[in-house]
Amino acid sequence: MDGLPFVGEGGFDPAAFEAYLALRLQHRPDLARVQLAGLVVSSALALAGAVLVLVRLGRRRTVPPPPGPPARAGWGLGLVAALVVAFPLAAVLAGALAAPWAAAEPPRAGPPAARLLAGALALVLLAAGGLAAAGRAPRGLEPLGLGRGPAGRVLGIGLWYLLLAFPFVMGLQLLSQQLCDRLDWPRLPNPAAALFLTTGRLLDLVLVAAIACVLAPLAEEVLFRGLLYLPLRARLGRTGAIVASAALFAAVHPPVDMPAVFALGVALALAYERAGSLWAPIAAHAANNLYTVGTLLLQRHLAYG
Repeated sequence: MDGLPFVGEGGFDPAAFEAYLALRLQHRPDLARVQLAGLVVSSALALAGAVLVLVRLGRRRTVPPPPGPPARAGWGLGLVAALVVAFPLAAVLAGALAAPWAAAEPPRAGPPAARLLAGALALVLLAAGGLAAAGRAPRGLEPLGLGRGPAGRVLGIGLWYLLLAFPFVMGLQLLSQQLCDRLDWPRLPNPAAALFLTTGRLLDLVLVAAIACVLAPLAEEVLFRGLLYLPLRARLGRTGAIVASAALFAAVHPPVDMPAVFALGVALALAYERAGSLWAPIAAHAANNLYTVGTLLLQRHLAYG
């Protein structure tokens, strides 16, 4: 898509995109009604989450403590340090795997899809390598709770904690965006969102959705709530590990998204603590990203419909 008014020399501009949508909605009542429906759905989810938080606070003394994952895994922070050192090698290998996609990719104003694919593949390679190394440790991968499969109760726990966190995630995201605009700080866009909102290829849309809803939840939860969280829990305790892992999770996202991602990271760690299985935060992460993809689809309709 050439000549987009919200794509400048510096790439996709989120503030310019929002201004462009606002201008279109002034002249398109039909699109304004679609936007209102989306806002109603988001507000309903936030309200439901807020009600659940209040109910849970009222019952906190009667709820038994969660069983949680094992207090100690068979691997330590040395494995995490090794994965950090191995990241450049994983990035090079992922770039080679994504090279055919880059060769077939047409010139575009937005971010290249091959770069997004290479980043996702690098995370997958790190997660796979980390699982292979952790599997050789005493007790293997048992502390992650992956062997039991994604049972309905475990998945339900993940979605429950996501709904509890939803009002905090939404509120912090809106607050962060408003603060950046008021202080005239540049809002660095999420590469996946920028590609999704600027591409004209269906294949790119499918790629972003697959990365966001499948690859990213699996790889990031293995890395942050699995291989990293358990050694941190052994050293810092439950609360310290939740805060530290959420902070590190937020640090690998764009600055404007960091507060909301931190809140999401806390909820994902709590889901892991409650379920004792990594499938719970994987399900919550995938559902959160699915909601984000749905929001991006709505924005595409408002921009091009």
